[in-house]
Amino acid sequence: MEERETTKQKTKTKKQKRARSGFWTWVVASVAFRLALVYLPRNLRLSTRPEVASPLTSIRRLGEGYWLKQSVMSPYAGSMYHGSPLLLLALGPLAVKRAIMAIKDLDALFSSLDPEYYDILMKYLYKGLSTGDRPTCDQCLRIHERLTERAGLGCILLSLADTTNTV
Repeated sequence: MEERETTKQKTKTKKQKRARSGFWTWVVASVAFRLALVYLPRNLRLSTRPEVASPLTSIRRLGEGYWLKQSVMSPYAGSMYHGSPLLLLALGPLAVKRAIMAIKDLDALFSSLDPEYYDILMKYLYKGLSTGDRPTCDQCLRIHERLTERAGLGCILLSLADTTNTV
């Protein structure tokens, strides 16, 4: 009788050890996979692959949802954004910073943007300048210079005086 109980205990401890080792194997494998993704070449563009980017994880959708929220519109109307409000609040400003850094062709930006949104763009530029990050500030100043040339100084005053579209 005692032999059976000790055998049961031994098999039970073996199963527990296997379960623990299996857990740590998955933890190590997931960390290694995450590091491999970080160090892959930039031209892989995983954010555009449909296998990885979904409406819940898309950085574009997050940026659009944040912009809609800041423009006093519901990001959930029209199925534009599907994430949680807490995620929108926490990661939205990072999406805006990434969008500002992704702008390469300023002429295409201004030709595609309606002039009534110049003051909102100016607010986002000031928000980017407030980060203190050197590359972001340089990019914001380049866009600010071109925007001021195109829209005039009134754009700056409108962005500072506007209280409905807070960023």
